[in-house]
Amino acid sequence: MSGGFIQSTSWLQLLADLFGKEVVLIGSDDASALGAAYLSLKTNGAITDYEQVKPRFIRTFTPKLSEHEQYKRRVFPIFKSLSQSLQLDMRVAHELQAETEIQ
Repeated sequence: MSGGFIQSTSWLQLLADLFGKEVVLIGSDDASALGAAYLSLKTNGAITDYEQVKPRFIRTFTPKLSEHEQYKRRVFPIFKSLSQSLQLDMRVAHELQAETEIQ
């Protein structure tokens, strides 16, 4: 992970708990540029495997599985329901934005 939100360890732990996956904070301020550089190195044959250019890990947030189960069982169904009920409204908002950009 990188970006402005990494300043909050609470957010990083929440992400780990929510997705049930380790969240790793890397030693780079710009992961997008780093990723682009890695893709270029591999595409041009300078490396054969991304393991050759692993970034420096600063900290790992391990998910709390009890929290993850709670999110999966209680919160995700609400998110899923809200997402489905907002699909039409989001489509209309997107079309409105596209019309505004054209003018």
